[in-house]
Amino acid sequence: MSGMTTAHADDTSVGAAVGVSASEVRSVLSTIEDAELRADATELLAKATRTAASSKQVSAASKSRFSASSPFTGDGEWAPSHDEELAIIPICAGPVGFLKWLIPNFADHGRDLSKFVEGNFELLVAILNGSAQPWRVLELILKPFLQIPVYAVNDTLFHIPATLRDILGFCASVRD
Repeated sequence: MSGMTTAHADDTSVGAAVGVSASEVRSVLSTIEDAELRADATELLAKATRTAASSKQVSAASKSRFSASSPFTGDGEWAPSHDEELAIIPICAGPVGFLKWLIPNFADHGRDLSKFVEGNFELLVAILNGSAQPWRVLELILKPFLQIPVYAVNDTLFHIPATLRDILGFCASVRD
């Protein structure tokens, strides 16, 4: 990882996918004194940016169809920000149909993860460079411990009933 240079931090696209300006990226990265650690942080940010950007591209087609009518879809923090068309896990569609479903499903989860990174960017960088205050680290650790189980339950309640209805309906989704 240490092969990255700080020149990548000047790229305006770095951080843009997660809503962080290039000047904010430069500002935060400039606080890291160790060159190798700064390069590692820059590479990690670049990977997060690429992941966020690709998840936005994959899900762009489904954004126009987004509906929040299910009580188990939502803010992307406590409930997944799923498209209603992703409710049924396409078990009946075979392996190809299932794989085609996985991409937009995990793109939705990627957007939610991107939202978490965006909201905690400065603290995550401070943790990487060892300058974070212990109580802030504890706060960052405890919130996901509460969010992750609630998010998982809401995701399960979003997918399982629709999938069971489809299976008990003799794979009605495949016949439509």
